[in-house]
Amino acid sequence: MEGYIKMNGVWVDERLPQEIKENIAKIHEEGKAGKIWWSNKPEDGYDESRLRTMYEHAFLLGSGVGIPPEPHKPLCAQHEGADLEEIIEARRRLIPPGEEFVSKFSAHLLLDDFYEITGLPKGKYSAVLINPDIAEDGTVGMYKVARIIDMKTEEVIDLSEEVIARLNVKTKDEHVTGDDIIVRWEFSPEYGMKITYLGREQLDE
Repeated sequence: MEGYIKMNGVWVDERLPQEIKENIAKIHEEGKAGKIWWSNKPEDGYDESRLRTMYEHAFLLGSGVGIPPEPHKPLCAQHEGADLEEIIEARRRLIPPGEEFVSKFSAHLLLDDFYEITGLPKGKYSAVLINPDIAEDGTVGMYKVARIIDMKTEEVIDLSEEVIARLNVKTKDEHVTGDDIIVRWEFSPEYGMKITYLGREQLDE
């Protein structure tokens, strides 16, 4: 990928400051060594938080876990000594593939072009999503939308199958780092994660 440095499953824009690249490398090193909470197996067994991917934490849960080596694999699978077979089994048990759940975020925040595709007003609807499966290499697939419901009444909104099929959970977002640097995160199970430098935030004087 031209203009990017590959750091495990993360493609990093060459234009990003060196300290950001070094911080990503440090997280990767500590994650692989099991020095970060999410990369370890707790004594009482795996929990759902560790079995989630960075992508899921960022877009579905709204929680920050840093940037692990493989953003589309469970956090606890980042450790070099991780038992992948055991993790896959635990993931399928606690987050069953094909099971539906209601997103905690409003549909217009979670789904790309929600208003443009459905014509529905913002802030009134939730998306019912379908859990993806985890592949044998540990990669978790992307979520699909089952239906749209009213946030208050949970009434199913009458949308055609064609419209539902066009709805996709977001795979990119913009962030401002502590140094006022603007970056765009993009996710794909095919290439992992891409971090693009967009510039510096212009602060009001």
